[in-house]
Amino acid sequence: MAYPSVYYVDRNTDTPADTLLAFGLADLISRLIPEGEDWGLAIESMGNGYKVQLRDEIPASWVDDCKFFFLLRALSTGKKELDLPHAQVIDYVAHQKRNEEFRKALEKGATRQVLREQGIATPHPDWSTWAVIRHMRADGAFNDLVMSWNAHRRCFPSLLQLILRLYAIQPNPTEEIKDEWAQLAAAHKISVKTQVPALQVTNPSRVKGGNNAKASGISIGGETGFWLDEYLRYVGLHQAAIPRMVKVTKDSQAKDRKTYIVRPRNLLWQTHKRVFPAFRESLPRQSAIKMDVLATLRYCNVFVEQWRDGLGEKRFAWQLSGRPGDHVAALEVISYKDMGNAYAPMNLSVLALPQWLPKLENRDEATMFLGMIDEHAKVVSSLAKLKKERRGKEAIDTDEEALLRHYRSFLSSGDLVHFYRFTLGYSHVLTNRIKTGAYAPQFTIPNLEVLLMAHNKKLGDILQNRGFQRVASAIRQSTVMPQWAKANRGKPDRKGPDNPYEVRYGLGAELMRQAAYPDKFAQALSKFLFAYRQENVQVVERFKGAPPIHRVEVTDEDIKQVMALVDDDDYGSETVASLLVACGYASKGKPAEGAPLPSGDEDEAEVESDAESDAEGEEE
Repeated sequence: MAYPSVYYVDRNTDTPADTLLAFGLADLISRLIPEGEDWGLAIESMGNGYKVQLRDEIPASWVDDCKFFFLLRALSTGKKELDLPHAQVIDYVAHQKRNEEFRKALEKGATRQVLREQGIATPHPDWSTWAVIRHMRADGAFNDLVMSWNAHRRCFPSLLQLILRLYAIQPNPTEEIKDEWAQLAAAHKISVKTQVPALQVTNPSRVKGGNNAKASGISIGGETGFWLDEYLRYVGLHQAAIPRMVKVTKDSQAKDRKTYIVRPRNLLWQTHKRVFPAFRESLPRQSAIKMDVLATLRYCNVFVEQWRDGLGEKRFAWQLSGRPGDHVAALEVISYKDMGNAYAPMNLSVLALPQWLPKLENRDEATMFLGMIDEHAKVVSSLAKLKKERRGKEAIDTDEEALLRHYRSFLSSGDLVHFYRFTLGYSHVLTNRIKTGAYAPQFTIPNLEVLLMAHNKKLGDILQNRGFQRVASAIRQSTVMPQWAKANRGKPDRKGPDNPYEVRYGLGAELMRQAAYPDKFAQALSKFLFAYRQENVQVVERFKGAPPIHRVEVTDEDIKQVMALVDDDDYGSETVASLLVACGYASKGKPAEGAPLPSGDEDEAEVESDAESDAEGEEE
């Protein structure tokens, strides 16, 4: 008798614990499928849980005749003997020493190629998962689960049958399966606890404390869960989670953590197995909010890149849509606070993948959006913590967190208002960076057009308007361009003539300050354009008709066209002003080569933290 093709995971906690369980179950089922065969295994989100399904029923022989396999390996720290075969044990201390050697070599300037030639291995892909289990004092309970699974070697098909029956029905008949498993364990003299600790590394909502279902009394202690559920959650932690330490200032001793978990919408298992390893490798350790932003951008980047490169190859016969949000709904985030001798979950959040990306249909579209995503990642990665700057009487907030909060809100919500606020704040960061000669990546007009058109095709009428383009050029030639020239003046490798025009500091802020009021915005824009045209005439006269640099001429007709856009009910003054500032501080051409993007392997995720954070003792 065949086994069902569809399995269900109840949404019991409405936290990442449910997602981890779904991925653990999917990994288990994938091990039953013969190597090289594609059975369309997928995870689909439903309102009350997840559905793990195949194209057809599971043949009975896959389960009834299945040889024992394991999904997890225990972590050996040398403090406790593990009753397990060597193949099921990881020498945590040996990996830790190799990682430390690797980290020190990188600090001395060694390249990866040189380290490979010297036989110094990079950290294992699962190292960050092992580290978070160890650092959160969950390794004792984790190892017990590995040994519990191994205890069923002689009745493994029967264990698989129980697991498939547990998840074949919704709601899951947990209590019924517990009783049947107890009978199986008794028959084979297996000494395994039915209920095991539900630790916060996989169950962020179930921490140690006062817990009681009824108000009849209270006692301090940890919550528990069925051991099969908890085992599969740890499998999911390996398959779909990326634990990272939060990057803090040098003076801070905090070792806060975040764990990112892929939340599927309708995700093929083969798709996930191609995308997730590259995503995990690409995610760097950063400050809390910057890491959220980069996690979202990097997943989109890796997904679109894999989809583009796989087009035309049968073995990459993915679903038609190349939009990441059609496959993965979001990244779930568990934030842990370092309390000194333990970690406490402080926040559960969701980073929705941008649904404003259009459905990609060919390689050219994919390449275009990859360019946009890469540009945004460079801008975000370049941000550093800056204090408030003062322009005249106004304090301008250019702090990294303030800007990145706007950008994170834009990514998840798709609301361009948040993006406009980010570009305004970044315009001040940009001019300050240029002034000091620091690395300052810019948005580019072509990639801004890709982004804005993806949100609202009507915005194309503004972006292609001749008057709008000329006014945006006037803003650019009054801000970033003379600022670049001023910063490079006197440098021996500088090319081209000196820029004779003044830098208009705070222009973007002044325009946006009046943007909500059409009349006041028109006055502010007219005031700037009057001064701009007047300066053009003065420079021409000063250089007797041959200025070293010619700026674009803004005509009366150009101004009329912009004012017509302001008066158009489809746009309004705020939209036009926001776009003028965004495009005015952007580069017209291709993005300049700048500092490389940080990658997840620059700090190797957890390498630097092991010796400091290695916990003594285990959580009960």
